[in-house]
Amino acid sequence: MADISQATTVMLCGVMRLARGRHQHLVGSLPAVMHIQAADGRLSPETADLVAMIARESCSRRPGAEAMLRRLTEILFIHMIRAWVEQQPVDNRNWLRGLNDPAIGHTLSLIHRAPERQWTVNELALSVALSRSRFASRFTELMGESPINYAAQWRMQHAARLLRTGATVSAVAGRLGYTSEVAFRKAFARQLGVPPGAYRRSGELDDLGGAVTRVQQT
Repeated sequence: MADISQATTVMLCGVMRLARGRHQHLVGSLPAVMHIQAADGRLSPETADLVAMIARESCSRRPGAEAMLRRLTEILFIHMIRAWVEQQPVDNRNWLRGLNDPAIGHTLSLIHRAPERQWTVNELALSVALSRSRFASRFTELMGESPINYAAQWRMQHAARLLRTGATVSAVAGRLGYTSEVAFRKAFARQLGVPPGAYRRSGELDDLGGAVTRVQQT
């Protein structure tokens, strides 16, 4: 039996900070605990390299170490999500599965690029050469919600980003095509649960960022 008395376990502890609303589709697609199993008892070469670099930088006093850690932990976060997605059964319904589907992924790109546009199901279906009924059914099957509901949520998340940059409520309402500021305020509060003016003053976090806070050996 192998002697494990001298074995060393290295724990990298960190945190990812997410803006409320901005990443809700990503976060909502992930489980409370995401366990990525190492193949044959070993980390994949990509994961091992990332973890080793993070461990070194977390102990480094070199200039730029903090910036390196932020970027490396972001890359590790994306890498782990990708690994988790590849392990999921094909019948899972979530944002990440829809993003990987050619037709629905293209639809999401259109909505993301033009959040101010009042999209219709017909327009989106035509953009991917599907019938209205087939497109709506496929979108809901993969995403777990209707395309119009998704577009409305994304529009308000875009509004939230604009408000965090300091734009006024009236300016954001106009930019998103609302002729009535009152209508925009109601739509924003309905989606995000807080009036746009209060959200603008709340100083919400704007960046996806991570940092390793401690390296612990046991």
